Amino acid sequence: MKSKSVLFVLLYLCSLITAQASDIRIVTEHLPPYQFVNEGNVTGLSVDIIKALQKITKESTEIEAFPWARAYQLAKTQPNILIMTLSRSVKREQEFHWIGQVASISMHVWRLKHRKDVAPKKLDDLQNYIIGAQLGDHHQESLNKIFNGKGKMSLTSSKAQEIKMLYRERVDLIFGNPKTLLPRVEKEGFDPDMIEPVLEVSEISAPLYLAFSKHTNQGKIEEYIEAFEKLEQEGTLDALRKKWLNNN
Repeated sequence: MKSKSVLFVLLYLCSLITAQASDIRIVTEHLPPYQFVNEGNVTGLSVDIIKALQKITKESTEIEAFPWARAYQLAKTQPNILIMTLSRSVKREQEFHWIGQVASISMHVWRLKHRKDVAPKKLDDLQNYIIGAQLGDHHQESLNKIFNGKGKMSLTSSKAQEIKMLYRERVDLIFGNPKTLLPRVEKEGFDPDMIEPVLEVSEISAPLYLAFSKHTNQGKIEEYIEAFEKLEQEGTLDALRKKWLNNN
């Protein structure tokens, strides 16, 4: 009888460990129209994709919104973290488990319209200007690699600070895509009509993905990849992209 009790306890503990290993945490940042907080609720394209995925996986996980640096740090250091959305770059390729592409975006550098002295014509010209970038984001990582750490960058902890520095002329340029940058500019209380894109930087453009952190339960990763592929094949993802991106 004692051996049966011990076996029961061991099986119970194993089930708890397995359940904990499968539990996930979903983290994100404010990045409209992909994900943003509206009246206390996180909404957007990526959020709708997560909801569709979890209908298939039969889960309901709360989405936690953080400043980018915090969300990214969690995804880089803790297991079972699903981060949305993350630029898929060469540097990050082996650092995450990639679930599926949310959207492809083009990246530009932006200036204040009256700053006609800021006029890069090609990628190498960016070395002549002070560029605002978030610490640890894809743009900073890419520029460091391209210019071997010799570019002039002013690093911030948030996109909001980056935007303020541009409008206060403490930096010459910032990176952005019109779908994501202009709503942020307006949210920070600045006039979007005062800025303009001056150069498309294809070398820094990267698709946005859903991704799991390293050491995430392998079964959970495969489950989400299969669910994502199912939504893609059914046309659900295309319908959601049209809903959120065509009119933004």
